[in-house]
Amino acid sequence: MPVECFRLQSFPDWVFKAAEKVNSNSQLYKQAGNSVTVNIIEKIAKLFKE
Repeated sequence: MPVECFRLQSFPDWVFKAAEKVNSNSQLYKQAGNSVTVNIIEKIAKLFKE
C-alpha cells in the first residue's frame, strides 16, 4: 500500500495523509519511489567519512 512505501522512506504519517488527499495511488507510489531513504544515505555517508 502507498502508506507503507511512505513509511519505508521515513516519512511521518501526516505527510502521507496530506499527499493522499490530492493524489491517486499510482501517483503516491511514484512520489515514494522518487525519494531517497535518508537512513541508508546517512549510513553510506558515514562509511565514506571513515
